[in-house]
Amino acid sequence: MTYSQIQDIQSPAEGLFVFCTNCGPTGDGSLAMFMGGIWTLMTSSCMPPASPTQQVHIAGSSQITWNWESVPGAIGYRFNTSNNLQTAISLDTNSFILKLALDCSPLQTRFLWAYDDCGNSPVALSQSTAVNPPLAWCWSFISISTSDHLGLDSGPGSNRIQMEYLKQLCNCC
Repeated sequence: MTYSQIQDIQSPAEGLFVFCTNCGPTGDGSLAMFMGGIWTLMTSSCMPPASPTQQVHIAGSSQITWNWESVPGAIGYRFNTSNNLQTAISLDTNSFILKLALDCSPLQTRFLWAYDDCGNSPVALSQSTAVNPPLAWCWSFISISTSDHLGLDSGPGSNRIQMEYLKQLCNCC
């Protein structure tokens, strides 16, 4: 029906729905409903995508590959270490990301959103445990001692200073 035809309906029933071919904001079609004694246009907007669902993450000692199910209709994903969409990085259409720089906690938490032309999904929380925190060679100071010779003939009064260190693998955090 056109706008004129809808206006010509005598005593429309409350809740009557009609598709109006020229009532939309730009003269296009729109659904109209008779409610509270007036015709009201029903506006439509698309729905943003659903939240991504995490899959099994692949964890190593210094990296995690985060994986999630592709979301139907999503045109991309955003990923962050905090629950802040504004600072999240865009991953385009990838359904995984490899993170090499882990923080010191074995429990890693990341936040993920899917997006499309209609907006962003609710946040999805992903957690994974690193196999081991990153390790590195560490040197620990043990002691200092002195003696009255260096083992070489350096002359009278020469003192030897010996510093001992322990080299071991340790958590670099």
